[in-house]
Amino acid sequence: RELRMSSLGRWNGILYFVPLGGVILVELGLDFLADPTRWVAWALVASTLASIVDRALAARTSPRQEEP
Repeated sequence: RELRMSSLGRWNGILYFVPLGGVILVELGLDFLADPTRWVAWALVASTLASIVDRALAARTSPRQEEP
């Protein structure tokens, strides 16, 4: 079966760099960003799990395509 692209998965991929940038900024001395960075990271975990479930449900409900 063909994998279905989702906008949630696409945004997750883009936003994975936000916590990395936050950690770098915290290491550079911007300690006030530690908590927001942690919350963004956990939000990405939750949205990634939602994206996995979305793709799994889409794969289950989509009709099988015949091989040529």
